[in-house]
Amino acid sequence: MREASRMKQEGVVAGVPDLFVLLDGGRIIWIELKTRKGGRVSEAQYAIHAEFEERGQVVIVGKGAKDAFDQFFELLGPELTR
Repeated sequence: MREASRMKQEGVVAGVPDLFVLLDGGRIIWIELKTRKGGRVSEAQYAIHAEFEERGQVVIVGKGAKDAFDQFFELLGPELTR
């Protein structure tokens, strides 16, 4: 609770993914990291993810860093090698 309170004071909004990547042309890929075992997307996260996707942004939910990395490069691999 103490950590949540501190983060809220710093402006962190519940549900916003952990990371984002800003690409050429203003495109954004949001990355939500979950643990490989038991990590679940919260209601607040589902709502924010849906809002971002409605705006044409991409949201990746990775079960661990490797899964997120693999999804990211599956999505952008050819584009990144140019």
